[in-house]
Amino acid sequence: MRWAAVAAFAVVLAASAAAEVVDGIAAIVDDKVILLSEVDRAASPVLTRIQAEHGELPPELHRQVRAQALQSLINSKLIEDAASRLGLSASEEEVDRAIEAIAREAGVTVEKIYTAVQQQGLTREQYRTQITTEITRMKVIGGAVRSRVDVTEYDVAALFESRYRMGRSGVQARVRHILLPWPPEELEQAKDELRKEAEAIREEAAKGRDFGALARAYSKAPSAVDGGLTVFREGEVAPELAPYVFEMELGEISPPIQTRHGLNLIQVIERFDPAEVRLEDMHDKLYAELLEQRTEREMGPWLEELRENRYVEVIAPDLR
Repeated sequence: MRWAAVAAFAVVLAASAAAEVVDGIAAIVDDKVILLSEVDRAASPVLTRIQAEHGELPPELHRQVRAQALQSLINSKLIEDAASRLGLSASEEEVDRAIEAIAREAGVTVEKIYTAVQQQGLTREQYRTQITTEITRMKVIGGAVRSRVDVTEYDVAALFESRYRMGRSGVQARVRHILLPWPPEELEQAKDELRKEAEAIREEAAKGRDFGALARAYSKAPSAVDGGLTVFREGEVAPELAPYVFEMELGEISPPIQTRHGLNLIQVIERFDPAEVRLEDMHDKLYAELLEQRTEREMGPWLEELRENRYVEVIAPDLR
């Protein structure tokens, strides 16, 4: 009965505003409407940044950015619905604390954070809405997704053995790594564009964007699926990378580093000599790492299940 009502709602919307469908409605999620204006607002910061760096966008790339923004909005609606069913929400105080934390990490004031996002095309209210959505998302992950994830003591011990005992001794560094491979040799202009892209990604990380999320979105290295997490061993690292991997401050983000494979961005998480590390000292850290990795991997299937049990229809033809 519920699905019939939802379907009827969709038909009424489409039929009663046939001239407005393409102009106003992007998608329907259950009984909620996502407007094209919402898609444009969500896509605006990305489009503004790309246009500032590369000039006018080809129509297909413009469409792809808007289509990705719509999918993110659909996922947000699904997560909002899950949050409502679970009785989860983010308070104004939690949003304030989150923005204050971002400002502290960036070494700037809260007002400078707001100024920076306004320069990217977002109002203060829109930015706070994004933070609210992200906090709610994390609460949903904690309440719904993590309950599907299991990390055992055996898993922790196995990770400890593989990371700290099976390799040779000597200083190692655990980092997050983003690799942007070089285009074909003859496309020199494309290489210039790649350099601009690398700088733009670094700027996002410097403003507080999670480096792991950036690695998942942009890196072409095999480690991208794990948020760029990898371990480098002293003496076995490309000479161009070694000074950054073994000399940068922990948490610092490297400039784009050129190697024969492409452009690299590095964020060092920790350095250690495996022979000196004990399981009891690393247990909680390794457990949290495994939990984060497995939770991120479970998000996709969980969202797909949400979609299967909800009415989702993309109305705008160019965003399908």
